[in-house]
Amino acid sequence: MYEVLAGRGEIVNGVMGMLVPLRPVLMLPEVLDTSKYRMGKLIFMDPADQYVYRMNNTANRTLSLNTDQVRPGDITSWYDLLKPEYRGRIVSYDPLVPGAATNQSAEIYLKLGPEFVRRLYVDQQPFITRDHRQSADLLGRSSYPIALSLQQQEVGRLAEEGFPVRAIPNPPESPDSLSAGFGHLGLLDHAPHPNAAKLFVNWLLTREGQQLWQNAQLQVSVRNDLDNSTIPPDWLPQPGVDYFDENSWEFTLDTQPMIREDMRAILAR
Repeated sequence: MYEVLAGRGEIVNGVMGMLVPLRPVLMLPEVLDTSKYRMGKLIFMDPADQYVYRMNNTANRTLSLNTDQVRPGDITSWYDLLKPEYRGRIVSYDPLVPGAATNQSAEIYLKLGPEFVRRLYVDQQPFITRDHRQSADLLGRSSYPIALSLQQQEVGRLAEEGFPVRAIPNPPESPDSLSAGFGHLGLLDHAPHPNAAKLFVNWLLTREGQQLWQNAQLQVSVRNDLDNSTIPPDWLPQPGVDYFDENSWEFTLDTQPMIREDMRAILAR
């Protein structure tokens, strides 16, 4: 989102004149109470700490398996995915378009380098799709028993429907990451009903609003006072874990776009 809004990461004229500061608008006591947040504070992603608020922090899993075909213990390293028996048996969301695969493949690139990316995304002949439902169906039917960057909601749907599918922790060379998903919030300038917008953003960040959002999106709110019974436990960020933040400002605006261009060249070959 903020790659589009802020270009090179410079906040000029309220993010290209599109947003007004959100922080001064937040006024409800339960929204401003920092004890209600996992990080002990309200998280704004932009350098000005004013415009782009982060509502979600989900522990992200890149790898999902059909456990009838591939056991979790079979994948203890990213290099296990390069084994000949997995060639042509991996489905991945397209890493060259905005979405989970863009950030996750960039993290793999950072940790393991462009040669590993070439071997995984080219030599292993994965099936590339831009449809999470298609990826999920291929995984569930065992057509492709390994999925990369499958939307976690789809993993949960398959499990609920009885398919032998589960997301597994990332191998140690590239640890699990935190994702904000669709959970970035901004307040548009020149809104047709600015007071209604202010009322809405305050309600959305209350316990009630965030509970409804979390249940609908199946993404973990940054609030710590919600009912998490609908969320798989391993999606909840754990204290003390050094997660890679795939939505950090610098990574999103500087690092990831450069990696994506390099990957575009790699995959074109």
